[in-house]
Amino acid sequence: MPIITIEKPLEEKLGDEAVQSLVRLLNSSYEEQKIQMLEIVEEKFEQRLSAEVDRGEKYFDKRLTEKIASVNTRIDQVEKHFDKRLTEEIASVNT
Repeated sequence: MPIITIEKPLEEKLGDEAVQSLVRLLNSSYEEQKIQMLEIVEEKFEQRLSAEVDRGEKYFDKRLTEKIASVNTRIDQVEKHFDKRLTEEIASVNT
């Protein structure tokens, strides 16, 4: 919290009670502004964090889909290879 000082001429014009009241008012105003600023920053942070999480989820979903497609392709290749070998082995046994 900033330290608020009232210049002597103003203090003499206003008096002690008015100066103390002014300092309380300024401090209260400062605290209110601080709270409002923190709320704004917190809201913006939450929005940014939410957007980043969404972006990360989309990235990982895409990568997972790509990996699954890659594994499926590889399984299809291996299956075709074994089908071919099995057909060849059966043909060689029958001859």
